[in-house]
Amino acid sequence: MIKNHIYAIRLAFSMMTTLPFFRFYEFREGLNGTAAAYYPVVGLALGGLVYATYLLLLPYLPFTVLAVCLFAFYTVLYGALHLDGFVDTVDALHAPREAAERVMKEPTIGAMGAIYGFLLLSVKLSAFCIVVKTPLFVLVPMLSRFGGVVSMFLFRYAKNSGMGYAAKMELTKPLFLFSLTVTILVTVFVDTKLFWLILFAFAVSAFVGSILSRRFGGLSGDMYGFVIESSEAALLIALCVWIGI
Repeated sequence: MIKNHIYAIRLAFSMMTTLPFFRFYEFREGLNGTAAAYYPVVGLALGGLVYATYLLLLPYLPFTVLAVCLFAFYTVLYGALHLDGFVDTVDALHAPREAAERVMKEPTIGAMGAIYGFLLLSVKLSAFCIVVKTPLFVLVPMLSRFGGVVSMFLFRYAKNSGMGYAAKMELTKPLFLFSLTVTILVTVFVDTKLFWLILFAFAVSAFVGSILSRRFGGLSGDMYGFVIESSEAALLIALCVWIGI
Protein backbone atom coordinates (compact mmCIF):
# COMPACT_ATOMS: atom_id res chain seq x y z
CA MET A 1 0.00 0.00 0.00
CA ILE A 2 2.63 2.52 1.08
CA LYS A 3 4.92 1.33 -1.70
CA ASN A 4 2.21 2.01 -4.28
CA HIS A 5 1.78 5.55 -2.96
CA ILE A 6 5.52 6.13 -3.21
CA TYR A 7 5.45 4.90 -6.79
CA ALA A 8 2.44 7.13 -7.48
CA ILE A 9 4.23 10.21 -6.10
CA ARG A 10 7.24 9.47 -8.28
CA LEU A 11 4.99 9.02 -11.29
CA ALA A 12 3.18 12.29 -10.57
CA PHE A 13 6.47 14.21 -10.41
CA SER A 14 7.74 12.44 -13.53
CA MET A 15 4.65 13.42 -15.49
CA MET A 16 4.16 16.95 -14.16
CA THR A 17 7.71 18.31 -13.73
CA THR A 18 11.17 18.32 -15.25
CA LEU A 19 12.81 17.59 -11.90
CA PRO A 20 15.41 14.83 -12.33
CA PHE A 21 14.96 13.24 -8.91
CA PHE A 22 11.71 11.33 -9.41
CA ARG A 23 12.05 9.77 -12.85
CA PHE A 24 9.59 6.89 -13.01
CA TYR A 25 7.89 5.48 -16.09
CA GLU A 26 6.26 2.29 -14.84
CA PHE A 27 2.60 2.82 -15.72
CA ARG A 28 1.05 0.06 -13.63
CA GLU A 29 -2.67 -0.51 -13.63
CA GLY A 30 -4.23 1.40 -10.76
CA LEU A 31 -1.22 3.71 -10.34
CA ASN A 32 -2.33 6.51 -12.66
CA GLY A 33 -5.33 7.53 -10.59
CA THR A 34 -3.30 7.58 -7.39
CA ALA A 35 -0.65 9.68 -9.13
CA ALA A 36 -3.37 12.13 -10.22
CA ALA A 37 -4.50 12.50 -6.60
CA TYR A 38 -0.98 13.74 -5.79
CA TYR A 39 -0.97 16.48 -8.43
CA PRO A 40 -1.63 19.17 -5.78
CA VAL A 41 1.43 17.90 -3.88
CA VAL A 42 3.48 18.37 -7.03
CA GLY A 43 2.16 21.91 -7.32
CA LEU A 44 2.97 22.61 -3.68
CA ALA A 45 6.55 21.42 -4.20
CA LEU A 46 6.96 23.63 -7.27
CA GLY A 47 5.50 26.65 -5.49
CA GLY A 48 7.71 26.07 -2.46
CA LEU A 49 10.82 25.75 -4.63
CA VAL A 50 10.07 28.97 -6.51
CA TYR A 51 9.30 30.94 -3.34
CA ALA A 52 12.42 29.62 -1.60
CA THR A 53 14.49 30.69 -4.61
CA TYR A 54 12.87 34.12 -4.44
CA LEU A 55 13.89 34.54 -0.79
CA LEU A 56 17.41 33.30 -1.55
CA LEU A 57 18.09 35.62 -4.49
CA LEU A 58 16.13 38.72 -3.43
CA PRO A 59 19.15 40.42 -1.77
CA TYR A 60 21.25 40.04 -4.93
CA LEU A 61 19.01 40.92 -7.88
CA PRO A 62 16.67 43.79 -8.78
CA PHE A 63 13.12 42.69 -8.11
CA THR A 64 11.86 43.00 -11.69
CA VAL A 65 14.74 40.94 -13.07
CA LEU A 66 14.32 38.35 -10.32
CA ALA A 67 10.55 38.08 -10.80
CA VAL A 68 10.79 37.56 -14.57
CA CYS A 69 13.58 35.01 -14.15
CA LEU A 70 11.56 33.15 -11.51
CA PHE A 71 8.52 33.11 -13.78
CA ALA A 72 10.66 31.54 -16.51
CA PHE A 73 12.15 29.14 -13.95
CA TYR A 74 8.68 28.08 -12.81
CA THR A 75 7.56 27.48 -16.40
CA VAL A 76 10.65 25.36 -17.05
CA LEU A 77 10.05 23.38 -13.85
CA TYR A 78 6.78 22.02 -15.21
CA GLY A 79 8.16 21.81 -18.73
CA ALA A 80 5.51 24.22 -20.09
CA LEU A 81 3.37 21.06 -20.18
CA HIS A 82 0.09 22.74 -19.30
CA LEU A 83 0.90 25.75 -21.46
CA ASP A 84 1.26 23.41 -24.43
CA GLY A 85 -2.16 21.96 -23.63
CA PHE A 86 -3.60 25.47 -23.33
CA VAL A 87 -2.48 26.65 -26.77
CA ASP A 88 -3.46 23.36 -28.43
CA THR A 89 -6.94 23.63 -26.91
CA VAL A 90 -7.28 27.24 -28.04
CA ASP A 91 -6.46 26.16 -31.60
CA ALA A 92 -9.03 23.36 -31.33
CA LEU A 93 -11.67 25.79 -30.08
CA HIS A 94 -11.16 27.84 -33.23
CA ALA A 95 -11.39 24.81 -35.53
CA PRO A 96 -14.45 22.86 -36.68
CA ARG A 97 -15.44 20.24 -34.11
CA GLU A 98 -14.65 17.35 -36.45
CA ALA A 99 -11.10 18.69 -36.94
CA ALA A 100 -10.40 19.45 -33.27
CA GLU A 101 -8.54 16.24 -32.47
CA ARG A 102 -6.32 16.56 -35.54
CA VAL A 103 -5.55 20.20 -34.70
CA MET A 104 -4.52 19.34 -31.13
CA LYS A 105 -2.16 16.62 -32.37
CA GLU A 106 -0.28 18.91 -34.75
CA PRO A 107 3.32 19.58 -33.62
CA THR A 108 3.02 23.31 -34.33
CA ILE A 109 0.61 25.88 -32.90
CA GLY A 110 -1.71 28.10 -34.88
CA ALA A 111 -2.11 31.85 -34.85
CA MET A 112 -4.90 31.85 -32.26
CA GLY A 113 -2.96 29.54 -29.96
CA ALA A 114 0.08 31.82 -30.18
CA ILE A 115 -1.96 34.97 -29.53
CA TYR A 116 -3.90 33.59 -26.59
CA GLY A 117 -0.78 31.92 -25.21
CA PHE A 118 0.99 35.29 -25.24
CA LEU A 119 -1.97 36.96 -23.55
CA LEU A 120 -2.11 34.25 -20.90
CA LEU A 121 1.60 34.55 -20.13
CA SER A 122 1.33 38.34 -19.98
CA VAL A 123 -1.52 38.21 -17.47
CA LYS A 124 0.17 35.53 -15.39
CA LEU A 125 3.52 37.34 -15.32
CA SER A 126 1.99 40.65 -14.22
CA ALA A 127 0.11 38.96 -11.37
CA PHE A 128 3.06 36.68 -10.55
CA CYS A 129 5.24 39.74 -9.88
CA ILE A 130 2.86 40.73 -7.08
CA VAL A 131 1.95 37.37 -5.56
CA VAL A 132 5.48 35.90 -5.50
CA LYS A 133 6.39 38.48 -2.86
CA THR A 134 4.23 36.62 -0.34
CA PRO A 135 4.18 33.04 0.98
CA LEU A 136 0.68 32.78 -0.47
CA PHE A 137 2.28 32.05 -3.82
CA VAL A 138 2.94 28.44 -2.80
CA LEU A 139 -0.81 27.83 -2.86
CA VAL A 140 -1.25 28.87 -6.50
CA PRO A 141 0.49 25.91 -8.21
CA MET A 142 -1.11 23.53 -5.72
CA LEU A 143 -4.66 24.81 -6.22
CA SER A 144 -4.36 25.07 -9.99
CA ARG A 145 -3.29 21.43 -10.19
CA PHE A 146 -6.10 20.53 -7.84
CA GLY A 147 -8.30 22.18 -10.45
CA GLY A 148 -6.94 19.68 -12.94
CA VAL A 149 -7.94 16.87 -10.58
CA VAL A 150 -11.42 18.37 -10.25
CA SER A 151 -11.95 18.46 -14.01
CA MET A 152 -10.59 14.93 -14.33
CA PHE A 153 -13.00 13.66 -11.68
CA LEU A 154 -16.12 15.52 -12.82
CA PHE A 155 -16.10 15.15 -16.60
CA ARG A 156 -15.90 12.21 -18.98
CA TYR A 157 -12.82 11.60 -21.08
CA ALA A 158 -13.21 12.28 -24.79
CA LYS A 159 -11.57 9.01 -25.89
CA ASN A 160 -11.37 5.50 -24.49
CA SER A 161 -7.60 5.27 -24.64
CA GLY A 162 -4.43 7.01 -23.52
CA MET A 163 -2.77 7.88 -20.22
CA GLY A 164 -5.33 10.58 -19.50
CA TYR A 165 -8.12 8.06 -19.90
CA ALA A 166 -6.36 5.62 -17.54
CA ALA A 167 -5.91 8.34 -14.92
CA LYS A 168 -9.54 9.43 -15.28
CA MET A 169 -10.89 5.89 -14.89
CA GLU A 170 -8.64 5.12 -11.92
CA LEU A 171 -9.33 8.39 -10.06
CA THR A 172 -11.90 6.99 -7.62
CA LYS A 173 -14.00 9.01 -5.21
CA PRO A 174 -11.76 8.11 -2.22
CA LEU A 175 -8.69 9.27 -4.15
CA PHE A 176 -10.40 12.51 -5.11
CA LEU A 177 -11.40 13.11 -1.48
CA PHE A 178 -7.82 12.39 -0.43
CA SER A 179 -6.58 15.03 -2.89
CA LEU A 180 -9.19 17.48 -1.64
CA THR A 181 -8.26 16.83 2.00
CA VAL A 182 -4.56 17.47 1.35
CA THR A 183 -5.43 20.69 -0.47
CA ILE A 184 -7.67 21.90 2.36
CA LEU A 185 -5.15 21.09 5.10
CA VAL A 186 -2.29 22.89 3.36
CA THR A 187 -4.39 25.93 2.52
CA VAL A 188 -5.77 26.28 6.05
CA PHE A 189 -2.27 25.78 7.47
CA VAL A 190 -0.97 28.69 5.40
CA ASP A 191 -3.91 30.96 6.27
CA THR A 192 -7.28 29.94 7.68
CA LYS A 193 -8.88 32.94 5.97
CA LEU A 194 -8.07 31.48 2.54
CA PHE A 195 -10.56 28.63 2.53
CA TRP A 196 -12.49 30.65 -0.06
CA LEU A 197 -9.56 30.15 -2.43
CA ILE A 198 -10.25 26.40 -2.55
CA LEU A 199 -13.88 27.04 -3.45
CA PHE A 200 -12.73 29.55 -6.07
CA ALA A 201 -10.31 27.06 -7.64
CA PHE A 202 -13.02 24.39 -7.65
CA ALA A 203 -15.54 26.74 -9.26
CA VAL A 204 -13.16 27.98 -11.97
CA SER A 205 -11.97 24.51 -12.92
CA ALA A 206 -15.53 23.12 -12.96
CA PHE A 207 -16.73 26.05 -15.07
CA VAL A 208 -13.92 25.81 -17.61
CA GLY A 209 -14.17 22.01 -17.69
CA SER A 210 -17.91 22.14 -18.33
CA ILE A 211 -17.45 24.52 -21.28
CA LEU A 212 -14.79 22.30 -22.84
CA SER A 213 -16.77 19.13 -22.16
CA ARG A 214 -19.85 20.52 -23.89
CA ARG A 215 -17.79 21.73 -26.83
CA PHE A 216 -15.81 18.53 -27.39
CA GLY A 217 -17.99 15.87 -25.78
CA GLY A 218 -15.41 15.21 -23.07
CA LEU A 219 -11.95 16.27 -21.94
CA SER A 220 -8.44 15.21 -22.91
CA GLY A 221 -4.92 15.62 -21.55
CA ASP A 222 -4.48 18.90 -23.43
CA MET A 223 -7.73 20.18 -21.97
CA TYR A 224 -6.58 19.33 -18.46
CA GLY A 225 -3.63 21.60 -19.22
CA PHE A 226 -6.05 24.31 -20.36
CA VAL A 227 -7.97 23.99 -17.09
CA ILE A 228 -4.78 24.17 -15.01
CA GLU A 229 -3.43 27.23 -16.83
CA SER A 230 -6.81 29.01 -16.71
CA SER A 231 -7.20 28.23 -13.01
CA GLU A 232 -3.67 29.42 -12.28
CA ALA A 233 -4.23 32.76 -14.02
CA ALA A 234 -7.53 33.23 -12.17
CA LEU A 235 -5.93 32.34 -8.82
CA LEU A 236 -3.07 34.78 -9.33
CA ILE A 237 -5.50 37.57 -10.16
CA ALA A 238 -7.72 36.69 -7.19
CA LEU A 239 -4.75 36.81 -4.82
CA CYS A 240 -3.66 40.16 -6.27
CA VAL A 241 -7.09 41.52 -5.31
CA TRP A 242 -6.89 39.83 -1.89
CA ILE A 243 -3.44 41.26 -1.19
CA GLY A 244 -4.59 44.72 -2.22
CA ILE A 245 -7.60 44.74 0.13
